Amino acid sequence: MAAVPAFWAEHKKPEPEGLAKESLAKMDELDKVLAAGDAAAAPAAAKAVGGTCAACHGKYREQDPTTKLFS
Repeated sequence: MAAVPAFWAEHKKPEPEGLAKESLAKMDELDKVLAAGDAAAAPAAAKAVGGTCAACHGKYREQDPTTKLFS
């Protein structure tokens, strides 16, 4: 995942680059919550990661209808 922002920067696509950076930031936040053992905050932090991932995947990934694999 750490390489994803650079991929989009190389392809001159600032929106998905920003989404990837946001996802990384949310993953860092989730890591902190998990490291602190904050079980109450973990579901919201995980949901935030999923939201940023879904925003990019929904717009910038193509799914093969037969295999269900993404490209």
